[in-house]
Amino acid sequence: MTGYPIEDARSLPGAGTPSREVKFYPVYEMLSPMLADPRLIPGTPVWCQLDDTDPAKWQAILWSAVWWAIAEECRQDAIAEAGEQIAAAEDWGDVARQVQRRRQIDEHRRAS
Repeated sequence: MTGYPIEDARSLPGAGTPSREVKFYPVYEMLSPMLADPRLIPGTPVWCQLDDTDPAKWQAILWSAVWWAIAEECRQDAIAEAGEQIAAAEDWGDVARQVQRRRQIDEHRRAS
C-alpha cells in the first residue's frame, strides 16, 4: 500500500490532531476538473480491458474516490445521528447508578 499509515498521520506537514471526518465536497471540488461523465465503474470487465494509460480508466478511478467520500460522509452522519438518539433515549447516569446498586446487592448476597 502507498501513502501514509494512519498512525503516522500526525507527522504530515501542518497536521494537528488527525481527524477521520470525511467531507465529500472538497474531494469533488479537487477532482471535478478531471472528471468526465461517470461512464465506467472500476473493476468491471469493460474497465479492466482498457489500457492503463486510458484517461477514461483513470477518470473512473477518480469517480470512485468521489463516491467513496459521499458514502463515508453519509455513514459518519448516520453514526453521529444514532449516537445522539442513544444518548437521548435514557438517563444514562441513572442507568449507571442502577447497575452499580445491583452489583452492590449481588456482592452483599454473596457475602452472606
